[in-house]
Amino acid sequence: MLGETYGLSKYSGHTEPVFGEILYAARSWAHRRRVIIKAEVVRLPGRDPRCNLRFVVTNLRETPAAVYARDCQHGDVENRLKELHDGLALGRTSCTRFWANQFRVRLTAAAYALLQEVRRRAQGTACASAQVSTLRERLLKRGCKRNCVTGYHASSLEEGGVDDQARDTSGCVVG
Repeated sequence: MLGETYGLSKYSGHTEPVFGEILYAARSWAHRRRVIIKAEVVRLPGRDPRCNLRFVVTNLRETPAAVYARDCQHGDVENRLKELHDGLALGRTSCTRFWANQFRVRLTAAAYALLQEVRRRAQGTACASAQVSTLRERLLKRGCKRNCVTGYHASSLEEGGVDDQARDTSGCVVG
């Protein structure tokens, strides 16, 4: 199957996925299971072609491409949860009081919703597919400048959400 994929990719000059399926049983399994295979040769400009094999064990009766697409959607949901946990520290609920932890979880969810809106409005920029931690770093941390005002510091965002230094390094300008 990988040979077929390589031939298609070489002929077209682009990345070409090919889907297939087999029945497989590991030694510890009581019976054989359906395994979906996605084989592709990834072609990127200036790089050598790279083989990419993916496997999904399933009992779904859909076509291999449909099963793989469904699995990718599931993986995307898992990635968003991981992003929420890691990028915004959702797991930091170490207070002994329930309401304090509940408040922190709600603040985290609100921050995530805000950053999702930033991502949605950033279509066509590098931030459209950026992770929450990247958005936080590029837009909020670098976009803030410190103003010294008679004895205390105040943070503000430059016009357009980022200052010139952040705009040059992040590529994420949100209008």
